[in-house]
Amino acid sequence: LTEYFRIKRNWLAIRLQQAGVNRDAVGAWIQLKVGDKHYHRELTIGGGHAGGSLVPQHFGLSEAEFADVQITWPDQTKSVWQRLIAGVIHKIIKSE
Repeated sequence: LTEYFRIKRNWLAIRLQQAGVNRDAVGAWIQLKVGDKHYHRELTIGGGHAGGSLVPQHFGLSEAEFADVQITWPDQTKSVWQRLIAGVIHKIIKSE
């Protein structure tokens, strides 16, 4: 007998893009604020031998409906803080 319980947990995912050879912004830092919690993540490529794959960065938000996000791009410029809603894959493009 197997029982399944659905627990509502929110999430969001972020995909970064910029102009130039490092189009996927590898080396960027994502700073996320959810209520009084702060998260930092560096965008890296992982994978198997001599290869890698880049996937949207997924963040669990528990019951929060949104998160505030700031990007530190590989050239060390920072985006303005922006509020992102839960349940969406967000594409953030670096402005020139």
